[in-house]
Amino acid sequence: MENKRKLIRRHDLFIIIGLLVVTIVFASLSGRQSGVEVLRGHVYVGGVLVETLYLDDSEKSIILSRLPRVELSVSERGVAFIRSDCPDQVCVHTGWLNRPGQFAACIPNQVLLVIVGETGGQVDGITR
Repeated sequence: MENKRKLIRRHDLFIIIGLLVVTIVFASLSGRQSGVEVLRGHVYVGGVLVETLYLDDSEKSIILSRLPRVELSVSERGVAFIRSDCPDQVCVHTGWLNRPGQFAACIPNQVLLVIVGETGGQVDGITR
């Protein structure tokens, strides 16, 4: 009268399959992106928003119509200060901005360039 006990019963199998399904669904939803993020460059002059630039495939150059002269370039690479008549040229040497939260400023000309996106920056899954 040896009584063999099954290691996995039928209801145990249902529980295991259910947990696997829930795990797969949760993993696929947490790693999914909400589409392509549209990045914008906000240009402030003297603390006032004067221009919104969309970072897309078209290349263009923006000259702010005020003295002193500041020129920005917009392309799929991002936004950058190209020319400025400020003495130190720190804004020009900042380079291309292409991630949300990045910014560059031309202090003598009171021009601020800020990159804005839907998600607000690169964060990991825990901080979301």
